[in-house]
Amino acid sequence: IRVPESRTVKGIAAAVAIVIAAAVAVPVAVLGGDGLGHTTTTAYQPGAVFSPSSKATPHTASGRWKLVSALFSLSGTWHQNILGPPPGVLTCDNGDVCYVLAGKYSTPMANAPLLGESLYVSNDFGEEWTVLPMPSGFSASTALSCPETSVCLGGGEFYGQPILISTANGGHQWTMTPLKGVSGELLYLACSSGTTCHGVSGPASDAFDRGMVQNEVPSEEFVSTTDAGARWEASPLPANDAVQAFACPDSDHCLLLGTENTPDPLADPSSALITSDGGRTWTSGDIPSGFSLNVFSGLSCADDLHCQVLGTIPAPVPNPPQCASIPTPQSETGPSATTGPPSLSVAAVANAEGRVAEQANKQQATSGEEGLSCSPNGTQYLGDIASTTDGGKTWEPEVMPTNVPSPQLNDISCTTAEVCWASGSESVPITVGTTFDGGSSMLLGTTDGGATWSRVIFNVPSGAPNPYGEEYLSMGDISCPSANACVALGNAAQSSATAPVYNFVRASTP
Repeated sequence: IRVPESRTVKGIAAAVAIVIAAAVAVPVAVLGGDGLGHTTTTAYQPGAVFSPSSKATPHTASGRWKLVSALFSLSGTWHQNILGPPPGVLTCDNGDVCYVLAGKYSTPMANAPLLGESLYVSNDFGEEWTVLPMPSGFSASTALSCPETSVCLGGGEFYGQPILISTANGGHQWTMTPLKGVSGELLYLACSSGTTCHGVSGPASDAFDRGMVQNEVPSEEFVSTTDAGARWEASPLPANDAVQAFACPDSDHCLLLGTENTPDPLADPSSALITSDGGRTWTSGDIPSGFSLNVFSGLSCADDLHCQVLGTIPAPVPNPPQCASIPTPQSETGPSATTGPPSLSVAAVANAEGRVAEQANKQQATSGEEGLSCSPNGTQYLGDIASTTDGGKTWEPEVMPTNVPSPQLNDISCTTAEVCWASGSESVPITVGTTFDGGSSMLLGTTDGGATWSRVIFNVPSGAPNPYGEEYLSMGDISCPSANACVALGNAAQSSATAPVYNFVRASTP
């Protein structure tokens, strides 16, 4: 099954390149001829203060930047710290602890071999960070799932062997358990406690780099454990489908959103599978035609009924005259044969987003800016958010703000049925140092369950780290442990030793 590259930790190396500043892996001498033969726990490791540069003094007032605009209805303020940990996979637990799992690579080039991974930990919602080593030979395949304060679990490989890794003390020690009764490695993981988890397993996400093509990939499985990975129960998922988004708001309810494996990954028909008994039985949900899931389809469920998912919609965006020389490929002149025309609800949102994108294109074209977009057939795939209030049975696409041209969304986090934050970028040109780009970072927030969304944007601070001008082009992972606090991590180049951190702490009320 086609694995969603950039929603797994391995895949982020290609979509959001990551690197660590300085960390030493924990040696684990437990390998035999057949690999890891039993559960083992590493020795306790103290944390080290994270300092991305000997010339920089992080975590001071000068490293925080106030936003340009905000959702004042939340009675809080987003701030920006330019010297956060390296870009990676962000997870915040139910307390005030946030983790970034980041990797170090042999070269700045995409798909470079992984040399090792480290864990960056903040106990104050991203203001200050420490770095902890991960076991030598470990590579992650899922984000961390942290059901309790300082308790996290994740999937990965130990010298190529699929394992479940867990910590009960915030990353100072790790327990590695070989996967048994599971096909492939863990691709997604959601844990409701330190012992009970559900997930999706399948072929490693780097299988596609080895020449595997569509319609030639094996199936994925829904897997569960109630004893911290000592034993697993597995059941096959529909053949020829790929899970693109996964969430379990509790130990009974899980939601799997996926796509059918077809030649056009941007137009795959989307589907939903729902369980309310821990995976014993499943029902199907209905995702509107034209709303496509993809590798960036973040999914967040505030409870078993209320969820939000990211996707794309084909929006009509007429090209400006500067695009006249671009030919129209024969395969893109008509509607997709796999999805057909979009539903009325998707078409309404697509037309509204298309008008905003067209206006921005015209403005940039007439002003001579370099940020305009060209499409081979006058259609652009723009980001959108769909919500459900019945656990995934039905979904409704949502209207994006009219001041957000051509949104591209990366992640979403919902803390209640009403409050959600989504991260990504918009087609608003910026200059970072001496580098110009047609897109810039952006957050979207809602306080009414997605009925309306508002934009939050940030200044690019003078003197910000800028190896390739990528740190402020897009917002990456976002994790909100409560309605009162939220942390987001900027994307950055693989050669960058730091990425901006954005944190929101709601003002206390009398």
